Amino acid sequence: MTDGAVPRPQQAYALVAHFLAQQGRRETLAQLLRECPDVFDADDAARDYFSTFTPRPPLVPLLAQFEEDRFREKMAAASLSDKERSACDDDLDRGAPDVAFPRKAGTAFEDIHNTNVIIVRTHELEFPATFLDRGGAGGEEAQGEEEGKRTRRVVVSAAADRTVKLSAAEDGEVLSICDHHRGPVLCLDFHPEHARLMATGSMDSSVALVDAATGRVMQRMRDHTKYVSRLAFTPGAAEHLVTGSYDGTLVVYRRVASFAPAGEDLVERNWADAAEAGIVPAGWPAYRMAHRFKFKGRIDALAVLPRSPNTVVVGVRDDNYLHYINLDALEDVKVNMNVNDDDWVSFSAVDISPSPSGEYVLVTTSAPTGRLILFETHTSRQVRNFYDPWLCSASAPGDVANELGQPRSLWHPSGRYVYSTAGGMVIRVFSVASTECVAELSGHKGVVRALWYQSDGGGRSGDRLVSCGFDKTIRYWDTEDAEDEEMVGA
Repeated sequence: MTDGAVPRPQQAYALVAHFLAQQGRRETLAQLLRECPDVFDADDAARDYFSTFTPRPPLVPLLAQFEEDRFREKMAAASLSDKERSACDDDLDRGAPDVAFPRKAGTAFEDIHNTNVIIVRTHELEFPATFLDRGGAGGEEAQGEEEGKRTRRVVVSAAADRTVKLSAAEDGEVLSICDHHRGPVLCLDFHPEHARLMATGSMDSSVALVDAATGRVMQRMRDHTKYVSRLAFTPGAAEHLVTGSYDGTLVVYRRVASFAPAGEDLVERNWADAAEAGIVPAGWPAYRMAHRFKFKGRIDALAVLPRSPNTVVVGVRDDNYLHYINLDALEDVKVNMNVNDDDWVSFSAVDISPSPSGEYVLVTTSAPTGRLILFETHTSRQVRNFYDPWLCSASAPGDVANELGQPRSLWHPSGRYVYSTAGGMVIRVFSVASTECVAELSGHKGVVRALWYQSDGGGRSGDRLVSCGFDKTIRYWDTEDAEDEEMVGA
C-alpha cells in the first residue's frame, strides 16, 4: 500500500497517527485506532502501516507550509495599494451584471475515439476539391464561396491512439484522420493566416506542420529529445512558432517563405512542388529554428500574450518563476510568482491562460488544492486566488492529479468567469469578481483533459464550451438563456 493510493480522509488520520506515534502518545494512538475501525483496517498490517509510515510531508511541516501559503496570499493582497486594488476591481468588473455562460450539458460524442482524448478544439476548415472528389468532407451541409471547395466547422481532437481526427461539428461524423506521428499528439495549433496549416507536437519528440484537410505532412522538426508538450503560433502572420518539451527546452522557430528539403529529418515535402501541383495553396510558410532556451525543468505551460504577440509566457515544472520570452530580442525576463521574492518552490505553473484584455494571466498551479492565481501581466502581483472547493474538502481522494491528466483553465470571453478542470472529472466555473465557484459541469466519467471555448460572435446563445477527457468522449456545454438559473451539475 502506498500513501498515494489512500483516500484523503485516511491520509489525514494517518498524519495524526504518525504524529502521535512520534510524540510517544501510545494510549492516545491506541484509542484512535479503536474508535476508527472504518478508517484503520482491522488487520495488523494495515494498523502497522497507519501508525509507522512517514507521510510526505509529516503533519508539522505540512501545517507550516499551509501557514506559509496563507501568509503569501496576505502579502500578495497587501502588496496592492488601495488605488491599485480599486483599479484591479474596476478592471475585473466586480459590479457588472451577470453574463450568460456555457454550463448546460449538450451533445456528447462517444464514438469519435475509442481511447482517451487528449486535445479538443473547433476550427473552420476549407477542404480542397481533390479531397472532396475522393469522398472526403463533402456533403450537402458543406458550404463554400468558391466552386469545388467546402468550408466546414470541424471538431479537431487528438487521442492516445496517435491520431488527430477532424469531425463534423454538428454530428461528430469523422471527415479526416491524420496519423503522422509515432506517438500520441499532446498539443496542436492552427496557423492564423493559413487555416489548413496545423502544427502538432507529439510524445515521439517531433513537431510536424500538416495540411489538416488532407493529412499531408509538409515539414517535420526533430529538435527535441522528449515529449513535445506545448506549442503555439504567434498571431497575425505567425512570424514565430514556439515549442516546449519535457526535455526542458523551448525552441523558437522563425517563418521563412519556403525552402527545399534539407533531409528527411527536417522537411518531408517540397513546398514549391506541392503548390505547383495544386496540392497545397501557394505561399504557405515554412519555419527554421532561431533559438533554443534551456530551463531547469520540463515545459508544462505556454501562452502567447494577446497584446504582445511577440511575447510568450512559459511555466516550468519545479520552478517558481514565470518566464516572459521576447521572441524578437530572444530574451527571458523572469517574474517570481512568490510575492516576497524568495525561491521557495511550493508550486509551479502547469497551465497559463491570458485574460481577454491581456492585462492578466491566470496560472493553474500544481498545488493539491487546485489553486489558480490571477497575476497582473509582467508582475508578481496576485490580484485573485481561486481554490477548488472539492479538492479543499475532506472527501477528495488523494490521487486526483496524475501526469497525463494535468489541470487546465480557460477564460470566458467576457473576462468575468474562468473554467477549471482541477477537480478531475468535474469542470468548475469561478466568478472572477468574487472568486466563488458559481457552477459545476458534471458529465465526464474520467479526468477532463482539455477545454475549448467556441464563440460564434453573433450572440451569447450560440457560444459553447467543448471538453474532452479520459472517458474517451468529447462534450458540448451550451449557453443557457439568461432567465434560466439552473446550474448544471451543481
